[in-house]
Amino acid sequence: MTLQLNLPASLEKMLQTEVDAGVYKSIEDAIITKLIMADAPPFPPMTRDEIRADLEKAYNERDGYVDGKEVFERIREKSEAMRALGK
Repeated sequence: MTLQLNLPASLEKMLQTEVDAGVYKSIEDAIITKLIMADAPPFPPMTRDEIRADLEKAYNERDGYVDGKEVFERIREKSEAMRALGK
């Protein structure tokens, strides 16, 4: 099915800006994606306390992850060891 749609210049410019930025492949793709997203159920509203609780839970359950300082320390140590071996 083919449908022709006349858009106000401001909307066409907005969509073209998103296409030019690489967000969408074409204006058609942008319109289809936006229509699909408009039909999707919204996220349930959350209070600030609920968001904080979710973040706290995620932070406390990050088992197996290493913080950034430790990662960079390991990289530095490996780099120094490789230099010592002449590599």
